[in-house]
Amino acid sequence: MALANEIASRIGAPFLVIDVAQTFEGNWIAIECNDGQESGYAGIPPIGLWNNVINVARKKGDSTNEA
Repeated sequence: MALANEIASRIGAPFLVIDVAQTFEGNWIAIECNDGQESGYAGIPPIGLWNNVINVARKKGDSTNEA
């Protein structure tokens, strides 16, 4: 939330969507910023979507570390 608040204050847009992600190291980064009306997940429940993305990323990270 701190990262999103900082970005929003710098951009100064009244209706903003900020895509953020957490790196494997635990740092939060901004992926992109859009006008609020450009947001959406095409009907996919957002929490389920992001849990699946995180699980896939963790599995890929584990498999690359086994070599």
